[in-house]
Amino acid sequence: MSGIKRKGKPLETVGQETDGNNPALKAGLMKNVKQVMLAHFKTSGGRVRSP
Repeated sequence: MSGIKRKGKPLETVGQETDGNNPALKAGLMKNVKQVMLAHFKTSGGRVRSP
């Protein structure tokens, strides 16, 4: 029963069950990525380079 319920859940809720810190880590990573992208955008004179 629980396996069937878990299949219906989105991946985020499953992540919360297995690792309580997952949502916080995701939010922190997203903030870091946005900040890095903004900083790179400013320093590169408005040009966005692909890694």
